Formats: sequence, C-alpha cells, structure tokens
Amino acid sequence: TATQYWTGTVFFAISLALVAWMFSDRRPTTEIRRDIVHVICALCAGLAGLFISGGLVVDLGQREWRVALQGSAGLGLAVLTFRGLRQGLRRSARGVNVSIGTDTPFHFVAEALAEMAQATVDLSALQPAELDVLPSSAELPCGTLVLAHNSLEQLGKLVPRGSVRPYRVTLDEPHRRFTLVVLEA
Repeated sequence: TATQYWTGTVFFAISLALVAWMFSDRRPTTEIRRDIVHVICALCAGLAGLFISGGLVVDLGQREWRVALQGSAGLGLAVLTFRGLRQGLRRSARGVNVSIGTDTPFHFVAEALAEMAQATVDLSALQPAELDVLPSSAELPCGTLVLAHNSLEQLGKLVPRGSVRPYRVTLDEPHRRFTLVVLEA
C-alpha cells in the first residue's frame, strides 16, 4: 500500500540523515559513535526494505507469503547494510584517520586518537591550559597502535609554539595505554 511505501521512504531518509550527520560533525568520529550509527542505519535500511517491499508487492493472495517476503526483504537488507558498513570499516582499518577541526581542543584529539586504536591515553602530565589548546586542522592516522603513537607525537607539532610543553609518548602495549611524558628542559 502507499502508506507502507512512504513509511519505508521515511526510514530510508532517516538513515541517510544519520550518515550525513556523522560525516558533517566537526568532532573526531569515535568508534562507539560509528558503531551506533552503523546499527541505526542497518535498522532503518531493514525497516525501509520491509515497508517498501510490502508497498510494492502485488497482493499474492495468501497473506503468509506476503509477510514472509516482506520480512525476508527487511531482514536481508538490514544484514547486508550492517555487514557492508562493517566490512568497509575493516578494509580501511589501517587508513582510519581523525580529522582535527580548528575548534577541537588538544585533549579531545589525543583521546580520540587513542580510542580509535582501541587504547587509552594518560594526559595527567599536561596542565589544564595545555589540554585546552586548539591545534591546527589536520588528518592524523590512528588505525593501529603504531599509527596512533606517531600521530600523538605529531599532535604536539600542530599546536602554536610554546602553548604545550615538549613531550614524548610512551606506550604500554600489553595494557594498550599511551602516556604523554613532559620533557624537562
């Protein structure tokens, strides 16, 4: 029916809006945020498939066949959407980047870099004013511990000179924990 078709179209529009929001937000995309968007997009795609297939299918005479067809279409589209999003993420794991906006504080970028490498970061050696410094815009790779380590070191070069004391980054690999150690001059 037309109602089912338009309901499916609304769910499709919601999933497109969520993807657009995820990519337009200036904050770095974290893994948890990306997972939530993947699940919601898969559900919206599945519901869109359920309703659109029901709106387009000619009455098959037997209600059971129509319900089975709608359910299969919805479930199949949800699974394909979720697997497609996750597969694309796995393929680009080495190419995962954190985009720094000009209004993103140092501590937020450092935490996002660590989180994208499935690690944590200890910033306790830095002062509050240093944590709130705004680095210049850049793309920093962080798909692995090594990439995140290098990007955390690079982050110190993206801030205005003298706004963050020089530091080195140590990695406790078994615990997946980065620590910024301030270099005393």
